[in-house]
Amino acid sequence: MPPKEPEPWEGIRPAVFWGDTAPQITEGKYRNSYSTFTDHWNYYDVSEDCLMLNVWTPGLTDGKKRPVLVWLHGGGFTNGNAIEQDGYKGENISRYGDIVFVSMNHRLGPIGFSDFSGVDNKKFAESGNVGILDLVAGLKWVHENIEQFGGDPNNVTIMGQSGGGAKVFSGYG
Repeated sequence: MPPKEPEPWEGIRPAVFWGDTAPQITEGKYRNSYSTFTDHWNYYDVSEDCLMLNVWTPGLTDGKKRPVLVWLHGGGFTNGNAIEQDGYKGENISRYGDIVFVSMNHRLGPIGFSDFSGVDNKKFAESGNVGILDLVAGLKWVHENIEQFGGDPNNVTIMGQSGGGAKVFSGYG
């Protein structure tokens, strides 16, 4: 099903740890101790409720309207996540580039790209593209909320690596 608007909450929501990753095959990611040491794969909890954004900013209340960089992870539409490797974290680029850096998780593989419209064309009309609809919802959130993080909603660049680059290039993201 297409993504839903987030449910409102009272007060400040703690956001000190990563959101869930889309369910995927992670076999072999930890078998080679050298690769695990150098790449440090970060796979924590997984669930279909994985539309999560990570936001890094060098300042909230300094009045600046910084450029925003939205990064889409790779993985060929079936694997990966926004903080899969330590190098994907946005703290350094945000601080040293004086930008707001956003990365996001979204549905992948069968839960993100299976077409169920043959079962019920009306109910599942958008089912084959919900992974992309997640990205669109994330970009909508960025546009509507990034000013609260010191970002300029009129100066957003979208980039990606591997499958994330394909999502940018295809015009969907």
